[in-house]
Amino acid sequence: EEALRVVNVLKSANLSSKVKDIKMPLPVRKMGYVKARKSEGESILLKDALGRVCAQNAGLFRHCYPVITAGEIYDSSVIERLSAKNTFGVEGGFVKVVKE
Repeated sequence: EEALRVVNVLKSANLSSKVKDIKMPLPVRKMGYVKARKSEGESILLKDALGRVCAQNAGLFRHCYPVITAGEIYDSSVIERLSAKNTFGVEGGFVKVVKE
């Protein structure tokens, strides 16, 4: 939701014609943010997180923008973006997910 708000602000500001072509997938929320943060979690390899519920925000540095927030489900695009360098919430290739 936050990503879409940022894109919409940029679109309305007409900063660049390229901004109009940005398409952000909507995150799928499985549970509320607070519930996910308070749930028992476990650390797993990022590559194994597909379909799991995020327990701790993770994202990209420079602007500390979260790619996924607690309660949302990891999908392939999130995993791909978090595979880059300069991320937060990914430690040694591991992310925190809600324990099943």
